[in-house]
Amino acid sequence: MTITGEPDSPISGVRPTLAVAYDVSSSSPLEIVDALDGACELVWVVDGSDPRLGSWSRLLPRLGRVVDVADRDLAVVAGELAGICVDGVVAFTDSQLPIASRLCELLGCEGNSARVVRALTDKVTQREVLAEAGLPGPRVVAIDAGLSVAEAVCRTTHLSHPVVIKPRRGSGSEHTVRADDPCSLSHA
Repeated sequence: MTITGEPDSPISGVRPTLAVAYDVSSSSPLEIVDALDGACELVWVVDGSDPRLGSWSRLLPRLGRVVDVADRDLAVVAGELAGICVDGVVAFTDSQLPIASRLCELLGCEGNSARVVRALTDKVTQREVLAEAGLPGPRVVAIDAGLSVAEAVCRTTHLSHPVVIKPRRGSGSEHTVRADDPCSLSHA
């Protein structure tokens, strides 16, 4: 569905409906509602089995409709969203980007492709995409979880120190450490 005019204007007659792929690492639902300032109806797409939802699971239904994805195929969820005329799907946290992307694909909405989501959420893929585009960046070495410390150190001998060690996925510099030399790399 295409909406023309401002929300609730005489031209459109209806406010668009936006689905938010949500978990507790997202922006606060109250901040989202406040920022939207009534511009659209909200549908919260959540994993209702996630114990971290806590009191949000009681608040979200007061802020909009809630669609639970727990143990459900996303094609079925997309069918439910289509039935309530969702116009778009967004996510405000890395962990929900793949869900929002897939739902957009299934609903025929514009959104980030799976490749874009990988580039946004996987640091190695991100560096590869940036290099393909001709943008300079630090050298990157992917270290598989099964590698021994000695093998990991060996794979990085061509890098100048200090180096930064971080997980492929994650945010907020969690589990990120600096190694000033090969010896400190082996203890990281």
